[in-house]
Amino acid sequence: SADLHDGPGQDMGLALMQFESIGDTCMVCPGGRHGPFSTSEEFLAIRMALQSALTDLRAISAGLQLPEIDKLSLSEIAARAIRDYERKTGSAVTLTTVNGQTDASLSVKITLYRLLQESLVNGFRHANGWGQHVEIKAEEGRLMINVSDRGAGFNPAEVILEGHLGLAGMRERVEILGGSFDLQSAP
Repeated sequence: SADLHDGPGQDMGLALMQFESIGDTCMVCPGGRHGPFSTSEEFLAIRMALQSALTDLRAISAGLQLPEIDKLSLSEIAARAIRDYERKTGSAVTLTTVNGQTDASLSVKITLYRLLQESLVNGFRHANGWGQHVEIKAEEGRLMINVSDRGAGFNPAEVILEGHLGLAGMRERVEILGGSFDLQSAP
């Protein structure tokens, strides 16, 4: 959320301000028609498209913000992610936790939340949400997350070749924290 807001959002805002300045000047320029539209009509259309894109980007950024999870335990974070998913999809997910009251760093909590979001949605999209189960286990300073479903399965090698960003993103999030990511499936 912050990256979208602070990166392309700021650039689009700056471009829009500069474009409005140029547009105001060019709107009073003499004539000039390019096809069926005048220069001022073209500037107005581009300005409106930029404004609409910036509004959408801000709305997306706001929607990506995490709920307040810094004070929650691992099991509370998992329950919240699952509850949000169930509310959006109407699917049911079984949650099992072992030592879920263990505390963790904020980066681990964020990774847990995002990993559950992505994996549950993948299970919904590709397995129709059938038989989804999440297991969270904290032992000896390690957090183990197992997300499963009873869908038809797939060939992981084919998915990797097709460049699915969700799986790559989950793997990256886990590995950045020094963890390991293992995907097991078969058609």
